[in-house]
Amino acid sequence: MALMEGLLKNIRLSDTKKNRRRIVRWMQKHGILRRTMKCAKCNRCMHLVTCHVKDGLWWFAQGLRLKQLDMITEGIAASSRTLTRMAKVLRKVCIAALKRLRKRGMRIGGRHRFVVIDESKFAHKQKYHRGRCGNTWHRERQWVFGMLEVDGNSRRPILRLVRDRTRQTLIGKIRRHIRPRTSILTDEWRAYKGQLAKYGYGQYSVCHKKNFVNQETGAHTQHIERAWQNYKLEVWRQRGNRTPESLKLHLKMIEWHHWLGVRHYNGVLGRLFHDVKKQIK
Repeated sequence: MALMEGLLKNIRLSDTKKNRRRIVRWMQKHGILRRTMKCAKCNRCMHLVTCHVKDGLWWFAQGLRLKQLDMITEGIAASSRTLTRMAKVLRKVCIAALKRLRKRGMRIGGRHRFVVIDESKFAHKQKYHRGRCGNTWHRERQWVFGMLEVDGNSRRPILRLVRDRTRQTLIGKIRRHIRPRTSILTDEWRAYKGQLAKYGYGQYSVCHKKNFVNQETGAHTQHIERAWQNYKLEVWRQRGNRTPESLKLHLKMIEWHHWLGVRHYNGVLGRLFHDVKKQIK
């Protein structure tokens, strides 16, 4: 434990040979890298060689914020196709970890807890209303229903792609993912206006036509409104809203980041190491 904490604490300084050797030893100890391996062609033992650049695992943990051209220049991979395949494999690892979490139970809220709910449209927009939208849903169907638990500085989102915003659809999602006796902050969308008390929830609403904060209760939806901006920027940067399948994939990655990544005691990279180890067992 102490080795891993010190290792990940100084991971940014991994340009030294000493730290790179510590990373390799830790990965070998925990079964992420093999200690010995033979070449499939010549059957000779292969040896690990240190490199002066950070690998794709590090950049993936940082959100792949570098452009592919920059990562190719850094020597992470020789082509954009390779980088895409690397990211695809690591996303599968994260989604597998999220599935394990859902099996254990992935619900938010509870007594004395606040959850903000809202719907937002994720659409592949056309510039000046020209050009093709590609193989995507119709814009009126690109709705994402968000449920965000607010606890101090902590945020835990549950994001679900929905085909409509009817009462049956939204109330069903709320009852499935939010525990009873939760205080829910909403706008005055008619699907759940005055309906949540029937199911054991406390509801505090704000009318956005009049103001952004309810003057009587202090209720507002600014937490999730701000979160939508970050989520949409992340999805747009990854071009993840072109099809329903890709949008679902990126919504799951956002959930993995907030439910597992940032909550790990060694950060996102530490959680990624943990999930890779689980996947290869």
